[in-house]
Amino acid sequence: MAISRLPVFYKQEDYYFYPAWAYAIPAFILKVPVSLVESIAWTSISTSLIGYTPEASRLAKRCLASLPNWLKWGFWLSPLSYAEIGLTGNEFLAPRWLKSTAYGVSLGRRILMDRGLDFSNYFYWISVGALIGFILLLNIVFAIGLTIKKPPGTSRAIISRDKMTTSSGSDRPNSMDIDNGIRKPPQTNTSMTLNRTGRMVLPFTPLTISFQEVSYYVDTPAEMREQGYMDTKLQLLHNITGAFQPGVLSALMGVTGAGKTTLLDVLAGRKTGGVIEGDIRVGGYPKVQQTFARISGYCEQTDVHSPQLTAIPGIPQIKENYNPSTWILEATSTSMEAQLGVDFAQIYRDSSICKDNDTLVRNLSIPPPGTSDLLFPTQYPQRFWEQFKACLWKQSLSYWRSPSYNLVRIVFITISCIAFGALYWQQGDINHINDQQSLFTILGCMYGTTLFAGINNCQSVMPFVSIERSVVYRERFAGMYSPWAYSFAQVAMEIPYVFVQIVVFMFIAYPMIGYAWTGAKFFWFLYTMFCTLLYFIYLGMMMVSLTPNIQVASILASMFYTIQNLMSGFIVPAPQIPKWWIWLYYISPMSWTLNVFFTTQFGYEDNKNIEVFGETKPVATFVRDYFDFRRELLPLAAVVLAAYPIIFAILFGYNISKLNFQRR
Repeated sequence: MAISRLPVFYKQEDYYFYPAWAYAIPAFILKVPVSLVESIAWTSISTSLIGYTPEASRLAKRCLASLPNWLKWGFWLSPLSYAEIGLTGNEFLAPRWLKSTAYGVSLGRRILMDRGLDFSNYFYWISVGALIGFILLLNIVFAIGLTIKKPPGTSRAIISRDKMTTSSGSDRPNSMDIDNGIRKPPQTNTSMTLNRTGRMVLPFTPLTISFQEVSYYVDTPAEMREQGYMDTKLQLLHNITGAFQPGVLSALMGVTGAGKTTLLDVLAGRKTGGVIEGDIRVGGYPKVQQTFARISGYCEQTDVHSPQLTAIPGIPQIKENYNPSTWILEATSTSMEAQLGVDFAQIYRDSSICKDNDTLVRNLSIPPPGTSDLLFPTQYPQRFWEQFKACLWKQSLSYWRSPSYNLVRIVFITISCIAFGALYWQQGDINHINDQQSLFTILGCMYGTTLFAGINNCQSVMPFVSIERSVVYRERFAGMYSPWAYSFAQVAMEIPYVFVQIVVFMFIAYPMIGYAWTGAKFFWFLYTMFCTLLYFIYLGMMMVSLTPNIQVASILASMFYTIQNLMSGFIVPAPQIPKWWIWLYYISPMSWTLNVFFTTQFGYEDNKNIEVFGETKPVATFVRDYFDFRRELLPLAAVVLAAYPIIFAILFGYNISKLNFQRR
């Protein structure tokens, strides 16, 4: 929402309406009550359902609120660290956690010690102060960024007249020859030939478009109904009659709001709502949209202020060197009608020009002798494979020319791999795993890196696909290709870029974290990461295709992330999930990702014993008993994991082909 409002801010800032800080401060203040309501709702519900300490003082506190030694500065620079310190200390230092003892200290203190969060009580208030400081700091940076950064604009290349003349290979000001004062276009080679009349012979049969008594109705807006407009339908086009003939340049003219664009949209079949009445014919035969799209092209244009055609006696004559379009706009305005006491539309209807045009349209609406209605054996001009190749070629250019999407995510995964590799340096080595805490640490590394990279991919692809979808709507109306061809091309184009991400991860993070360099484990890790990143990307594409805009898609994706976190089987292992929620665990893609990860990396370590909860167990046994990840089910888990990107990709294609959120 904040990003969508920036264009308005930049426009108003250019007009010096207000400085950036005047925009940033109200934006910050307005977020406070919303955040307060969210925190109260979250705390009230989670306290009762999860079972946090229900003391009023601690309830209010909750609303506010093993690294290498050389990386501990990063812990203290993270806002989440202070939130974690405040929340965990607030809960586990409550009286009910201080009654039981474990290893000579209270149970709550032991939990904090095991997690490296054993701080004094006053650290709670330090955390609250630090979080407030981060809030102020980030909002100050937000205001500074709005002040310094200028709005993104279009790049316009400027070339001098001399440079243009040199590049064209001529010293003349343009590329046209001059003969007896008349400019003639240069001679070019063309496959077109000229007939005896001097007209060009086209490689197709020209057709006439005629339309009679065309009307267009839409539902009456709620604002008009509130003002007393009683009709349920609002008529935008009133009995329009006309024709477009081959070889004749036709100009559709009228004041702003006359309905020029609406008429062209109706004739081109681009309207997605409303009711169309009247007779539209192509070559004298009733227009069929699927056929018409095969033989026509429609270049849309908005904000065109064209004047009306006919001049009336009494209108002031155009002055010398005066802009003709401005003069016509002024001469045919409603104020000029009131001044002259005339109705230009009625004058046209009573004129001989109107009668001649009506006769012409009626003649053009009759099929010429010896002709037949247009009919094509297939819906699209090319076979599906050709459509797919054309869409794939287009997508390859689009992806290659979008470094803001592809280059950024590759740089992001590179930096993330270095960060995770440094943070978990060699902790994946089985020889360094001696107790449940070290095992949980490396399992948490798998969980965190996968979820972190997956969510980033999902969030990055949604704006890109959202922009492409608007183009697909237009090209689908034109009958250029099947929506399935586009969908499969978009899906296929993601594969090489995801593979590049996987290669970066496998050759940076994999050895730094210390995972085993055996063929089987390396392959399974690569396979799992590849499928996981793919289904996250296809999930983002599916969310966009399923929703009307990027905001709704982001909200739905956030809900999916929450379910992935809770039902992946790591935060709450499968044996501890209530039976009435276990179905969410089995349909969660992340649970199958962790199943393959944990099983292939540690599910076969029968000879490595570790100390877990006061007893010694093989690593493989602990993974099976605690997480319920069984190696005999590995083939099933691998197949299910591969099925998720396929399912999401098919749903993306189906939604693109069946749903249309464009309203015009």
